[in-house]
Amino acid sequence: MRVESWLGTALATAPSFPNISRCAHSATSICSIRQLAVQKILRMPVQRYRSLFPHVLAAMQLRERGKPVKPGDPVEYVYVDGEHINPMKRVAPTEIAETYDTDKYAEMVLDVAESILGVFGFSRTQMGFQRRPRSFLEDLRGEREKEIMLELESLQHEAQSVR
Repeated sequence: MRVESWLGTALATAPSFPNISRCAHSATSICSIRQLAVQKILRMPVQRYRSLFPHVLAAMQLRERGKPVKPGDPVEYVYVDGEHINPMKRVAPTEIAETYDTDKYAEMVLDVAESILGVFGFSRTQMGFQRRPRSFLEDLRGEREKEIMLELESLQHEAQSVR
């Protein structure tokens, strides 16, 4: 079977990603917390990290609960609220997590799918998701374009009302 044919069949019969976003955070969820765990190795003492990487945040939470963590230790965590303003609430160590952020995991799956299947024309927009900005600058540019369009519409409305 040709790859294009297989891909078309796979996409046509695959479960819809929006269903992932709608699944309940309970025992009946699509995946268990353990299945979604991300594991990273702690490379240095937690206090030496200058950036708040997810595995560092999870290690800090473990330390707060009295569990010692040291360089070389694996740290397992899940995303519990990927958009939270407080970085400490975005991830949780697997052993204490009670829920997970289905939208974050759907985004991660879509990122991988676009990376691998993009050469065959796959895009997250085919699954009903918005295109993801490629960078902070692209996101900023998009916001600026929206502001300019609103400003133009406002000026056009003012010009019409003056006539």
